[in-house]
Amino acid sequence: MARFAAYNFGGEPFLTGRLRSDNRKTMEKITLYLRESYQELVNHVSWPTFNQLVESTIVVLVTAFILAMIIFVMDGLSSVVFKSIYGIF
Repeated sequence: MARFAAYNFGGEPFLTGRLRSDNRKTMEKITLYLRESYQELVNHVSWPTFNQLVESTIVVLVTAFILAMIIFVMDGLSSVVFKSIYGIF
Protein backbone atom coordinates (compact mmCIF):
# COMPACT_ATOMS: atom_id res chain seq x y z
CA MET A 1 0.00 0.00 0.00
CA ALA A 2 1.10 3.56 -0.59
CA ARG A 3 2.75 5.62 2.12
CA PHE A 4 -0.11 8.11 2.18
CA ALA A 5 -3.49 6.53 2.79
CA ALA A 6 -6.73 7.45 4.49
CA TYR A 7 -9.53 5.05 5.23
CA ASN A 8 -13.27 5.37 5.12
CA PHE A 9 -15.53 3.70 7.69
CA GLY A 10 -15.47 0.38 5.80
CA GLY A 11 -11.70 0.14 6.22
CA GLU A 12 -10.98 0.58 2.49
CA PRO A 13 -8.48 3.22 1.39
CA PHE A 14 -9.92 6.17 -0.54
CA LEU A 15 -6.85 8.43 -0.60
CA THR A 16 -3.56 6.92 -1.69
CA GLY A 17 -0.11 7.98 -2.83
CA ARG A 18 -1.63 8.87 -6.20
CA LEU A 19 -3.01 12.01 -4.58
CA ARG A 20 0.51 13.17 -3.78
CA SER A 21 1.68 12.80 -7.40
CA ASP A 22 -1.48 14.56 -8.64
CA ASN A 23 -0.75 17.46 -6.29
CA ARG A 24 2.83 17.62 -7.55
CA LYS A 25 1.64 17.75 -11.18
CA THR A 26 -0.84 20.48 -10.29
CA MET A 27 1.85 22.52 -8.54
CA GLU A 28 4.17 22.08 -11.53
CA LYS A 29 1.42 23.38 -13.84
CA ILE A 30 0.80 26.39 -11.58
CA THR A 31 4.52 27.13 -11.35
CA LEU A 32 4.89 26.87 -15.13
CA TYR A 33 1.92 29.21 -15.62
CA LEU A 34 3.39 31.80 -13.25
CA ARG A 35 6.82 31.64 -14.92
CA GLU A 36 5.32 32.02 -18.38
CA SER A 37 3.11 34.89 -17.22
CA TYR A 38 6.11 36.69 -15.75
CA GLN A 39 8.13 36.20 -18.93
CA GLU A 40 5.22 37.54 -20.99
CA LEU A 41 4.91 40.64 -18.81
CA VAL A 42 8.63 41.35 -18.83
CA ASN A 43 9.56 40.51 -22.44
CA HIS A 44 6.46 40.75 -24.63
CA VAL A 45 4.19 43.46 -23.24
CA SER A 46 4.79 46.96 -24.58
CA TRP A 47 4.31 49.28 -21.62
CA PRO A 48 3.27 52.91 -22.23
CA THR A 49 5.75 55.70 -21.69
CA PHE A 50 5.30 58.28 -18.94
CA ASN A 51 4.04 60.86 -21.46
CA GLN A 52 1.47 58.43 -22.81
CA LEU A 53 0.27 57.74 -19.26
CA VAL A 54 -0.06 61.46 -18.54
CA GLU A 55 -1.99 62.05 -21.79
CA SER A 56 -4.33 59.13 -21.11
CA THR A 57 -4.94 60.33 -17.56
CA ILE A 58 -5.80 63.83 -18.78
CA VAL A 59 -8.23 62.39 -21.36
CA VAL A 60 -9.95 60.30 -18.69
CA LEU A 61 -10.24 63.21 -16.24
CA VAL A 62 -11.60 65.62 -18.87
CA THR A 63 -14.10 63.03 -20.10
CA ALA A 64 -15.26 62.29 -16.55
CA PHE A 65 -15.69 66.03 -15.87
CA ILE A 66 -17.71 66.56 -19.08
CA LEU A 67 -19.98 63.61 -18.29
CA ALA A 68 -20.46 64.87 -14.73
CA MET A 69 -21.47 68.30 -16.06
CA ILE A 70 -23.92 66.73 -18.54
CA ILE A 71 -25.53 64.70 -15.74
CA PHE A 72 -25.64 67.79 -13.49
CA VAL A 73 -27.42 69.85 -16.18
CA MET A 74 -29.86 67.02 -16.99
CA ASP A 75 -30.62 66.58 -13.28
CA GLY A 76 -31.29 70.30 -12.89
CA LEU A 77 -33.53 70.43 -15.96
CA SER A 78 -35.51 67.37 -14.92
CA SER A 79 -35.93 68.85 -11.45
CA VAL A 80 -37.40 72.04 -12.93
CA VAL A 81 -39.69 70.08 -15.25
CA PHE A 82 -40.98 67.78 -12.51
CA LYS A 83 -41.51 70.65 -10.07
CA SER A 84 -43.56 72.48 -12.70
CA ILE A 85 -45.59 69.35 -13.49
CA TYR A 86 -46.28 68.51 -9.85
CA GLY A 87 -46.93 72.17 -9.07
CA ILE A 88 -50.01 72.01 -11.31
CA PHE A 89 -51.69 69.33 -9.24
